[in-house]
Amino acid sequence: MLSRLAAMLASGLLATIGVAVLPAGTAYASNDVACDNKTEDDPPDTTTRPSAPLDQLHIAAAHDLFTQAGKVPGSGVTVAVVDSGVADTDLITVAHADRPEFPTVFPADYHGTVVAGLIAGGESESGPIGIAPGATVLDVKVYDSEQPSSEGEKALEPSEVIDGLEWVAQRAKVDPSIKVVNISLAMQPSAALRKAVKSLLRQDIVVVTASGNRPQDETDYGFDEYGGDGAPAKGEDAARDFFPAGYPEVLTVNASALAGVDVRGEVLLNSQTDVAAPPFDAVSVDLRGGTCRVGIATSWATAQVSGTVAMLRSWYPDETGPQIVARLKTTANGLEPDATADGVPVGASPLTGAGVIQPLEALTRQLTVSSNGAVVRATDADPQLPAARAPAPEVDPLGSMRDSAIWWGLLSGGAIVLALLMRPIIRRLRRS
Repeated sequence: MLSRLAAMLASGLLATIGVAVLPAGTAYASNDVACDNKTEDDPPDTTTRPSAPLDQLHIAAAHDLFTQAGKVPGSGVTVAVVDSGVADTDLITVAHADRPEFPTVFPADYHGTVVAGLIAGGESESGPIGIAPGATVLDVKVYDSEQPSSEGEKALEPSEVIDGLEWVAQRAKVDPSIKVVNISLAMQPSAALRKAVKSLLRQDIVVVTASGNRPQDETDYGFDEYGGDGAPAKGEDAARDFFPAGYPEVLTVNASALAGVDVRGEVLLNSQTDVAAPPFDAVSVDLRGGTCRVGIATSWATAQVSGTVAMLRSWYPDETGPQIVARLKTTANGLEPDATADGVPVGASPLTGAGVIQPLEALTRQLTVSSNGAVVRATDADPQLPAARAPAPEVDPLGSMRDSAIWWGLLSGGAIVLALLMRPIIRRLRRS
């Protein structure tokens, strides 16, 4: 659900604040150890069931490829998580940004830690957590809490998000391992935001952003235009109001659900959606280092895609960011024609873009992609069948005899015809 604080400010101070967090919606939230805020004194939670989306995305098979190659998915890649801060736990490899305005303390909000867990969480009692467990998470805290309750806590403001992105761009100049930036936040467009995003893209960093959740309450930001009974208004397009997702240069992610489930009551239609991911019932890391589950939300889907990009960048270290994005989009599963709502395919572009990501396909499909992301050639992962040719003639042991008989028959027949034609001529000659 969008930031309640930003929603309340939307009536008068949106131009000053105008930024929203995109945590889970309510309708499809998991009821088994849901991720939530914890204090330092709370014991860690533990979920026993494995992460359902990892099975749907065939992550085990993808990880097996790395194991066979003696590698760890995401190794050598750093993912900057621009969010509420990431807690130090045994399940995530974290490096904290050296920013005096946000000292490294126990996070007041769970959002950033859950995002980081979905990207790079390690092995838990219930199984794997993150898609790229070998990646390093660079914790770039840009706020403490949506609703600060303690003195000194900072709320979420656009200027802080922009400062955080600028810091990452500067850090990347000396740390080339920074290959992905995750932004599970939404704000209004501005020249400063666009400039900060472009500075990241110029350094070949893939910027992954959330497309936007549907406001669930009258106090939520954007409720007047995007809220209500869950049915999108005609011409709905969150790309007008949710940024950086609205910029065409970034990788914008929406959240999908099980086949046949209409998620339009949870997420927004966004014409800039590039791909989707299925976050429902995914396992992540809570603030105390335990494990918890998430529901349908674009924040979590964005994290899943960031993890997939990190995994791809570690498998194809020489490829550019646009090449990696092209792999992801080219191998996505496309539309879901059997799932419709009001006659519109649920898999239509504003909901899933090129489709739900297929990480294993992105790793294994034979693609030729130019450095700017143009797909030159795409084939199936399996070897192609040989080109079709005309069938070879069957061997006929009597063929030569049959051919001779035909020729002799033709010659004999010709002689008879010639003799018949010559008979009148011979008679005339005799008479003369």
